[in-house]
Amino acid sequence: DEKNVISFDDFGNWYNDGGYSLVPWLELIDLSKWNQPQNGDADSSQLQSANKRLRPNEPRTPAVNISDLLGSPTSLFAQGARVGLPTPRSEPISPPGEIMQSFSAMFGEMNESRTVVSFDFSGSSPSSPPSDPTADRGSFHINISEENLLMLSNLVRRTGLAQLSPQEVDIAMMKYTRRERRKHGEDLFVISRDQFGKFIREIIPREASKQFDRTESENFSNYFTNFFTCFDYNWSDLKKDEVNAKELMVGFSFLCAGNKSAKLAAAFDILDVANNGYLTQKGLMQYLRSYLTMLAGISLLSSTKKITTQIRKRLLSPRRHDAFLAVQNGAHWTLGHFLRAFEVEMQQEGMKRNNAVTFEDFAKWYTEGGYVVAPWLELLDLNKFLSLIGESSRPSPRHAYDKTIADILFTFPLANNQSLVVLREDAKYVCSVVTELGLLSLTSEEIWETLCSDVAASMKKRSNTQKSISMEVDQDTFVECMLRVMKRKARAPKEKSSEGTFSPKEVFKNFFLSFDIEQSNRVALNQL
Repeated sequence: DEKNVISFDDFGNWYNDGGYSLVPWLELIDLSKWNQPQNGDADSSQLQSANKRLRPNEPRTPAVNISDLLGSPTSLFAQGARVGLPTPRSEPISPPGEIMQSFSAMFGEMNESRTVVSFDFSGSSPSSPPSDPTADRGSFHINISEENLLMLSNLVRRTGLAQLSPQEVDIAMMKYTRRERRKHGEDLFVISRDQFGKFIREIIPREASKQFDRTESENFSNYFTNFFTCFDYNWSDLKKDEVNAKELMVGFSFLCAGNKSAKLAAAFDILDVANNGYLTQKGLMQYLRSYLTMLAGISLLSSTKKITTQIRKRLLSPRRHDAFLAVQNGAHWTLGHFLRAFEVEMQQEGMKRNNAVTFEDFAKWYTEGGYVVAPWLELLDLNKFLSLIGESSRPSPRHAYDKTIADILFTFPLANNQSLVVLREDAKYVCSVVTELGLLSLTSEEIWETLCSDVAASMKKRSNTQKSISMEVDQDTFVECMLRVMKRKARAPKEKSSEGTFSPKEVFKNFFLSFDIEQSNRVALNQL
């Protein structure tokens, strides 16, 4: 249909006639616009190079929090709780004057490490009545920083947890629980704080613990203590310092071996205590809440003993109630989206809605769009979770939250009152990457022609795929071919970039992942 065909001239005319006000970020295709002066040298004319085409009513000074940034290779995850979805409340998502606060900021000093991924649950909490001046009406989000991920990586690798499956850890934990018979509902497995400590000492090999230095021993001990406290909900009918062992185990699976699908299935079985083959609505709530609670706990990981100890104490303070109520609301909001979709499907199939949901039901919903509602479940895959920082990352105090306008290079408006923010250090990194890889010595056409032929040859050998501009390529093939193209065609710079501490392989891997939104390991080559 010719009506659905757009020529480049059509697009170019639209852009020049005003389209630039909607997509001003296209200006950054010109690499020269990334070269900006350092903080003290910035002047208004240079900062306007990208902002000049914003809509007239858009403020030039970005009114955003640094922890709300979008646009990283993990943009699928960022602000995931409200991407393209209606919120359960009728008020605007971000009322004027609303205070954004993260879970970690409620319990400790602000983490100065860069926020890698942020999950916003602004639409999940019911509004507080105006008559309640003490109520916190700020929007809630869980931030995961580079430091959090580095500490998580250190924890799971040094303790050996990354080598254990959820099933193995569940068997070990159950030895330290007691079973409570309930008159109504399923039996409950309970674990106390003391028994949890014994469980930890069992699953961490003595050979591994002997290798810990004093700081690691203290930090690891506090990490596990804080994880346990996160599950000690105020509204629970259990005694103080006792938690639901099954919920704790589901959250604990974040630290274990296995991909996302395997962990989701294992956790479903763990909560299906009666082996019915399904979970009720209550069980699904536990399922989602357990994951979110652990993710909140991971956001508290710190390399500093002082902050970790401070968090441990504050987790026992009254403020914990509001924090974990926000987590509860986030899980309830996610469950609501699932149940609505599930009910529609039952009606379409002419079936009566029941309270039994199988893992297949949940997996089907997630695959067909639920990943937009609960993108944080993608992080169950430890390899994917930890890859967000790359192997070469190190904790860096330079990423402070009190950024001034001089630290922000470009700001572009996005949907849902959000902004795409590019920091000056981001631009510096981009320039160092293209310089270090020698990309500036090649044109787009040269890269495309060589890459297309190389990928086609590789894909034909592996799967007999025919050459086409839209042929799909997997990550390994793309990375291997790009490295060969760079080696054959690119001219390396005479002087190394001062920022060149990255790995070309990791750069291309992350580039591929930013396009692999459905996590299928297949992306059309012409998009890349």
